[in-house]
Amino acid sequence: MKQIIARPAISILSMAVVLVVLELGTRLFFFQPLGLEGIPFMFRSSSVPDVVYEFVPQSSCEYRYGPPGPFRPPLVVPVRINGYGLRGAEITVEKRVDTVRIVAIGDSYTMGIGVREEDTYIEALGRDLRRTAPAGTNVETINAGVPGYNMVQEISWFQHRGVALNPDILIWGININDALIRMTFEVNLQGMLTSADATGTNPLVLMKPAGSRNLQDIILRHSHLARFVFKRKTNYLLAPPMKQYDFEALTPYVNKLVQTARGAGIQILALIMPILQKNALTQTDIREYFLHQCRLHDIPVIDILPLIDFDSITDYHVHPCDSHPDPATHRLFADVLSRNLKWRGNRLLVIKH
Repeated sequence: MKQIIARPAISILSMAVVLVVLELGTRLFFFQPLGLEGIPFMFRSSSVPDVVYEFVPQSSCEYRYGPPGPFRPPLVVPVRINGYGLRGAEITVEKRVDTVRIVAIGDSYTMGIGVREEDTYIEALGRDLRRTAPAGTNVETINAGVPGYNMVQEISWFQHRGVALNPDILIWGININDALIRMTFEVNLQGMLTSADATGTNPLVLMKPAGSRNLQDIILRHSHLARFVFKRKTNYLLAPPMKQYDFEALTPYVNKLVQTARGAGIQILALIMPILQKNALTQTDIREYFLHQCRLHDIPVIDILPLIDFDSITDYHVHPCDSHPDPATHRLFADVLSRNLKWRGNRLLVIKH
């Protein structure tokens, strides 16, 4: 009787030992990193026309990634949202007379998913300019980037809220996927950001909460061996489902941006950032559209694409499971922006190269 019981027990124990050894071996030699462990609910519906959703003012959270490699700690990035609903320190609408104010509009590349506030390109640019500013001149940078925003949302926000900040310079942070304008976003009752499909039904949750709800998620989250076997990396930042470009519909918004900024005496400097994936090289029509619009409106423009080595594209990523730009790439953006700005007395001018 004891032998009958012992044999299955030995088999189970042997199998458990084998699984433990395989798990340890996978973690050491075939590390399977985890992406974002969930994106906190920081959004609410927006009353600004065409903007749809916005950050919840005076909120804070942490973006948590799994360890990017063996023997490395998880990546934890704090995020604070000020009373104006933007990432960063508190600001006042009224600008001081001794201040040069720069506002950057854009999406998650500008907002800085995965990087600390001080490492975003707009903050790095601010530090550079403060070091070279004339005595008695203050430089203030404002990060108006919001994850998931497209060009329509960015420009509409600037028209209705950004211009009220009276910036001297507008950094127009253009990501190639900002041309995706046929997307229907909303914030559901649980505070999650969703996007409907082409029929307006079957909402896809774009920003999922942390935590697991079924056995499969629990196993995949905690086992490198399971992720290796299933060839699955868990990343909770999902791409919008409706990838439709409509340049004809986008052009009036570009015209509005130029009219609004120049009507208020605001200089514009465009920064075109490619999606940091190899397929970005195929998106030449979108890139050419934005370059053409900048030439048409005589907007100084910086094209980042020629500066990126796409054979080593993962070197620019904030995390193995997230292709957003890392701090060094934000530093690159800040460097090229600095070279297109020049002090003339206590005025900061956008220059062309």
